[in-house]
Amino acid sequence: MTWLLPDPPQLRNASATPIAGACVRLRNRRGRFCLPSVVVIGAMRAGTSALTHYLLQHPHLIRNADGTEVHYFSDPFEPTRSLLKTWPTYAARFPVAATTVQTLDKTAQYLTGNMDALRTLLPRAHIVAVLREPGQRAYSEFFHHCRAGRVVEVTKRVGPLRAGAVLRGDALRGGRFAAAAICYGARGRKKQLDELYKLREEENPAWILNKGTYRVLGRCAARHFDRFLAASPPEGEWTELGAGRYADLLQPLGGAVTLVDAADLRSDAGAVARRVLGGLRLDAALYPRHLEPYVPSHVDAPEPLLPATRRRLDDVYRGPNAALRRLAPDLKLVGWS
Repeated sequence: MTWLLPDPPQLRNASATPIAGACVRLRNRRGRFCLPSVVVIGAMRAGTSALTHYLLQHPHLIRNADGTEVHYFSDPFEPTRSLLKTWPTYAARFPVAATTVQTLDKTAQYLTGNMDALRTLLPRAHIVAVLREPGQRAYSEFFHHCRAGRVVEVTKRVGPLRAGAVLRGDALRGGRFAAAAICYGARGRKKQLDELYKLREEENPAWILNKGTYRVLGRCAARHFDRFLAASPPEGEWTELGAGRYADLLQPLGGAVTLVDAADLRSDAGAVARRVLGGLRLDAALYPRHLEPYVPSHVDAPEPLLPATRRRLDDVYRGPNAALRRLAPDLKLVGWS
């Protein structure tokens, strides 16, 4: 491996760990690769795709070659040491041709992933977190999973689950269905799975439904989301709920993050993008005055939350939202509990 832009006397061999924005040549790969200078995180349905769309309209900022989410830091159980050891595979996702270009990684799930590894591997990266009101964000994510066929309704009593319970997960072979929390066990993380059993005692979230005991909900309604919340663990291990505890999730970054309220992004995306770009070494004069509008792949238009559901979510997030206000007093957070 040959370093193109080392920061003397920092990096001299392949065992060293680079800094954000460092550009390298890799063994068995032609070309030049630059680790991200910008990392956009958030949670599903928060607005990370929209912000990325506006940031990338600067001609000197590019994304990874395939334009998809990289997910290098998405698994919270992947050891930091392993991720630091295999960093060249991460760098290989970001080929560049011009020396004036910086790279961007947009992966929403980093917010709930291994943030310690992200901070350690890219200590100088400009990290931007898009935060949406957690109750509405959870509702939007639920509908996203419903459209993808990952939400089911139990049709007959199965252990502690009553008919009508709503779960989110994935289909297995033989017509079975695994609730999302079973992923803890699938990764061989028995300790985490045992903790989930303990949290729910006999009503644990690691259910596997056999064929004929459930039906896939092709269309979801507000009542289905309410039943989903009723079946979820009390501490919110499900991604939909846990991803809204922003202050706790951002703690590993130690304040080295730019926070964006999704409501501000919707009201004036250009101003938000320019504020973010202001923290980078990019020529502001090259950013277009008239931006190409963002067109989402799906437009959320679910029916309003049930009043009881809204109260339940307010109870869940009142404490986490207060912690976020202490962390970022400049954020307006209008309409948040």
